[in-house]
Amino acid sequence: MSFRFGHLLLVAFTSLTPFALADSPSAAANRLKQATGGNVSIRFSTGTGAASFVRASNDAVIPVSGSYATLADKAYGFFDQYGGVFGVTAARQQLTVASVATNEAGTDVRMAQRYRSLSVFNATLTVHFDPTGNVTAINGTIVPGVKVPSTPAISATQATSKALSAVAALAGVGSQVLSASSPVLGVSKAGLAQDTFGQQFLAWSTTVTGPGIRKFVTVDAMRGDIIEIFEGIMDSRQRQNYNMLEQSDYSLGVRCRFETDPPSNEPDCDNAFTYSGDTYNFYWNAFRRDSVDNKGLPLKSYVHYFSSICPNAFWNGSVMTYCTAFPHDDVAGHEISHGVTEFSSNLVYAYQPGALNESFSDIFGETIDLLNTSENEPGSRWLIGEGIAPGVGLRNMYDPSAVWGDPKSTDDPNYSCAAGDNGGVHTNSGVPNRAYAWMVDGGTDNGLTVQGIGLTRASAIEYRANTAYLGVYSSFADDHEALLASCRDLRNKRLRDPDPESGGGFSSEKISKAHCAQVENALKVVKLNGPACAGVAPAPAPAKCSTGNAVSLFADDQEGNTGWTTGLDQSLYTGQQWQVASDFVASGTHAWRANDELTSCSSGDYTSDLYLVSPVVNLGGSTAPVIRFLHDFFTEGGYDGGILEVNINGTWTKVESRDFTLNSYNGSMSLDSTAPNWTPTSRQVFTGYREPGSFPNLAYSESRADLSTYLAQDTDKMVQFRFRFATDFCNGTDRGWYVDDVEVYECRQ
Repeated sequence: MSFRFGHLLLVAFTSLTPFALADSPSAAANRLKQATGGNVSIRFSTGTGAASFVRASNDAVIPVSGSYATLADKAYGFFDQYGGVFGVTAARQQLTVASVATNEAGTDVRMAQRYRSLSVFNATLTVHFDPTGNVTAINGTIVPGVKVPSTPAISATQATSKALSAVAALAGVGSQVLSASSPVLGVSKAGLAQDTFGQQFLAWSTTVTGPGIRKFVTVDAMRGDIIEIFEGIMDSRQRQNYNMLEQSDYSLGVRCRFETDPPSNEPDCDNAFTYSGDTYNFYWNAFRRDSVDNKGLPLKSYVHYFSSICPNAFWNGSVMTYCTAFPHDDVAGHEISHGVTEFSSNLVYAYQPGALNESFSDIFGETIDLLNTSENEPGSRWLIGEGIAPGVGLRNMYDPSAVWGDPKSTDDPNYSCAAGDNGGVHTNSGVPNRAYAWMVDGGTDNGLTVQGIGLTRASAIEYRANTAYLGVYSSFADDHEALLASCRDLRNKRLRDPDPESGGGFSSEKISKAHCAQVENALKVVKLNGPACAGVAPAPAPAKCSTGNAVSLFADDQEGNTGWTTGLDQSLYTGQQWQVASDFVASGTHAWRANDELTSCSSGDYTSDLYLVSPVVNLGGSTAPVIRFLHDFFTEGGYDGGILEVNINGTWTKVESRDFTLNSYNGSMSLDSTAPNWTPTSRQVFTGYREPGSFPNLAYSESRADLSTYLAQDTDKMVQFRFRFATDFCNGTDRGWYVDDVEVYECRQ
């Protein structure tokens, strides 16, 4: 292996080795492990089924065979040899070089995904090289196996109308106050922000704006449905400050202080001016970053803003806006840092990527607060917004559970799994916030002791992670890898003093291998790469009865013709039924299966509703029956899924999640899913898959549900059960839902 610098006699390398270009992610991962002697960390994405982060560990490098004219060529060389781990099968057709950035830590080659002539929205991979040209890490998110129509059925004008109407309804405003950017046609995949399986689309992308409104909208270019709406308002040193005079029309703002103006003697205006200056100075002194875009974008601030969003402060993609009394140093640093993130990793403002977006703003806002000489109230260390909520702040980075009850780790019961707050972006930011605070100050928890490494080292590591490694859909686990990779990159490199008032020169502090060990300890304390919410492994089945004996009332192992029937809603789709399968069973040689892959995306909408119905079961004399069944599933998470129903007095009724006593429904249907087996008030289903540790393998597990509530409503005690599987459009996983060994029993003394 070699890398030759210079300009003469260099020819781009063409591989003569028959690398397996189309091998599976797991096969490519195994080859990577062999090539590095096992010194590699590989994180797989639930949403794509491929890797999202590959990092050489233990100071190893990732070998790439051959000689290359440029590092961009060598990046292609990596994907030619190991691209399968990320789902790349033809690197030069699928990936184009978007940028090449070099500094003391090394070189980062960022590549964007394309499908034919179309961009794949927010899909990038970055190859990281050390200063000598060795590959140390590769990370990002692309969409493997893109297969969408090439010609839209919905025009750009129609897509704009759909986007405007959707945002108007969401925001509760008239569409006449909104405007939309020119739609761009490309490929989109739903669910990546949640790291769940989602459908691929030919899509139109547009940004809808209005008073206090900025939404990123993708519209299905075939059906006109809204795919996703992401928040674009996130709750530069050429400073331009305006007084909004307690209203919301920016055009009516009055100049109150520009860069060369004297103090205005209006507190909010002068504070916004001072603290935006501190923020600019921090990024320039520490990282030589020229404003949020690193190109000198003017830092415009609007104070005394008033609308329904108040009290608040926000970055809207181009300017800072403060409601009255909100300009404080950590608030200004927080909001302007949203701009830095937007021009760097561009983390989408939803779920874990959104929580990271919030966390980076807290991290850099509080770092500025701790370094400058303003607003250093006693006892305010690690409090965000203590100037707004004296004594308690809006968040506590060191102890997120204090006062506000934010989670301290990914397995904290306070971790938000709901869709509100854009997927818990403010709540769940407590996890990476705490990692940073402990990285700086240290502490002891979860059997681990962290020795703090200080603000200069820790902020440099966080900044590099945000600007060099993370991308639109990066998760906490990706951040875990990015921080460790960044720490390695910065070892023994020169760091600058980040103090916004006196810094800018080279610091005497450097990062050592021992410091990186403390960073890793801080990440372990908060379990940053641990599972959260969906996707946990099913619990093992205990004995049927804790007391007494289990009396079987019905049992079927699917090994014979025992009265089960299949059906479907023929008005939706008639191409498949539940079928007897022999390729994957819990016992014997047969099980039932509903396939999740109906058709290709180019053939139209095939929403389906499939039924597997048991024979009639006599529960007369029973008072507390339990149904148990062995099953597993691998579906398009949030869009396709299964439920259990019971026929009570001739009406099919869903067995709700509260009635399951073992391994209940593991997820919820997306509000956009057209699958007909859920309602907005009962969204829980078996969907996606349940055991990330064994991805993509299936493994039967047992679910149990108490039928007492339902039996009490039935008059003749003759019931049936129905396994109901429904799908939304195309893009299944080709696995679906398997069911075997169904039993109804009761515990009796």
